[in-house]
Amino acid sequence: MEQSGVDLDSMRADYRLVRKWWRESEGWSEADLVEADECVKAAVDGGDAELIGCWANWLAGIAEGIRETSARVRAMEARMKEEARQSREGKAA
Repeated sequence: MEQSGVDLDSMRADYRLVRKWWRESEGWSEADLVEADECVKAAVDGGDAELIGCWANWLAGIAEGIRETSARVRAMEARMKEEARQSREGKAA
């Protein structure tokens, strides 16, 4: 679904990721999250293309940062597991 040149489905997916990050990693209160929900909803419902675009771009940037950080953490975890496996195998030999 598109509104004013913005893919709202992508914006929603970014918002879900960012909102989860705010709650779990940033410690936002439920009141803060509800306020953010209302602001994003008001922008979309209002149909202001420029405001929707600003929200979409801002959320996309934050979401991309979260994805990049998550990928780095997964890569680090995989490397640590591989090193631990190699260490165990080296001790067993």
